[in-house]
Amino acid sequence: MKAPLTHRAGGSIRIPPAFNGVYGLKVTHNRTCTKNSTVCVVGPMASTVDDMTIAYRLMAQPDPEDPTQAMFSPSTRPDPSAKKYIGIHREWLKRSTPEVLKTVQNVIDYLTSKRGYEVVDIQLPYLVEGQLAHVATCLNEGLNDVRSKATNGLSMINAPNRLMMAVASQGRATDYIKYAQLRHVIMAHMAFLYERYPGLLIVTPTVPVAGWPVHNGDQAYGFTDGNISVLCMTYCWFANSTGLPAVTCPAGYVDAEQGEGKLPVGIMAAAEWGAEEQLLGFAKDTEAYLNEVYPGGRLRPAEWADVIELAKERARKD
Repeated sequence: MKAPLTHRAGGSIRIPPAFNGVYGLKVTHNRTCTKNSTVCVVGPMASTVDDMTIAYRLMAQPDPEDPTQAMFSPSTRPDPSAKKYIGIHREWLKRSTPEVLKTVQNVIDYLTSKRGYEVVDIQLPYLVEGQLAHVATCLNEGLNDVRSKATNGLSMINAPNRLMMAVASQGRATDYIKYAQLRHVIMAHMAFLYERYPGLLIVTPTVPVAGWPVHNGDQAYGFTDGNISVLCMTYCWFANSTGLPAVTCPAGYVDAEQGEGKLPVGIMAAAEWGAEEQLLGFAKDTEAYLNEVYPGGRLRPAEWADVIELAKERARKD
């Protein structure tokens, strides 16, 4: 089972899978373990929905040594007869490139025509302000985390991260309180939407772009680009800020603007607090689209190796 864990604050369970054509489940805040953070969670990434489901259900079992995590009720599957809503904030989706948006729209069309989903237009408040507040919150909590590890914590991180921590050090407590107040407003609006449309899934691209050009030296030395980081978090920040669970699934592929081959595009759904099983059902529906409907089906990288077949072949030779 390929299901490594990650615990980050701004989309690291969903953004890497989106760029690599696999699955990632960002869980409800504290669902799998308690973190000393208002934005960080621990969740699985996997190559298939079945692997991700197994990993999540194991991780979500109550931990008697974690009193906060153990308070969650068991993760239950939704009623198969319940209505399935897809919520679309159309202006928000327009921040994606046309190629990404078309790929995601094709999946939505399949879900509505073949899988019984109904699209409803919704409005989400303070998307620009909320993302800026989320970025600032991540920086402030990152600085606190570094300082709490050791007195010389800043000397243990690389130059780009030291620069970000220097920016974070200029934040004020009153600013942090304002960020939390803004999050409260957005969460209250989400509670209203989930009451109005039970089972609603907020659907967007996972990342608004399929990638960006590689420049000379990037692969040799690495690079950091805050603007690209914020761009990649265009949609992912929302679930981290509100504590909602969200899943990313491969939706299809677009031509690379640089080099050869195809680039994966991810589709993301965010559900009500505690509704991870509903997201796993959504992921299963999108997996069926990719494997059975999408032209050519799911693609594998040229470097992909079938380790099971390789092991069988070796065993036959031995």
